[in-house]
This record gives sequence, C-alpha cells and structure tokens, in this order.
Amino acid sequence: MTGRGERVSIASGADCSNGRPPTKALLTNERMRTVMKEIMRTNDLVSISFAQALLKDADIAHDVFDQNMSSLEGGVIAIQRRLVVLDEDAVEARRILSDAGLDVRDV
Repeated sequence: MTGRGERVSIASGADCSNGRPPTKALLTNERMRTVMKEIMRTNDLVSISFAQALLKDADIAHDVFDQNMSSLEGGVIAIQRRLVVLDEDAVEARRILSDAGLDVRDV
C-alpha cells in the first residue's frame, strides 16, 4: 500500500512538472483522489481484461487498483479489483463499457 503523499504512476494524459507530456505521469495520492474515478469493481479477470482492451482502443487512460492485493490474498472475493479512469473520461468510459455489456459503477 502506498502512504500519504507517496508518488504513484498513472497512464498518460496528466500534466508533469517538467513541462513535457510523459508516457507515464506521477501524481500524489491526494491529487489522484480528485482526478481518478472508479468505474468498475470486480473479481472477474476476464471482465477486467476486456474492459482494459476497450478503454485502450478508445485511448482512455486507465489503471487497475488492488490487483496485487487480490492476488496476495489468494483471490479472496472480499478484495475486488477496481478499474479507474481520469475524471474527464469517466462518462465516455462508462458508456463504452456499458455498451459492451459490462456492469459499471455510476458513482
């Protein structure tokens, strides 16, 4: 788990302090909470993989949270993987995934 203020990587699309658009940008946990939205939560690896492929094809930056925790706990269903996208991409990402028949969170 990351601590408060620790830097975490996210996919491209975020600003970077050096002024260049990076392939991966680093944000603090506090900033991530304001720019990332959870759109899907599941233990189904096939669904997560399918959702990631759809978002990649649509050029929507995304990440999967808690995938390592779920693996460490032996796939316990209590710890689900969470698919997150940038806040400004959340509406489009939800539409793409729901059109493909996936269950998305409307938070």
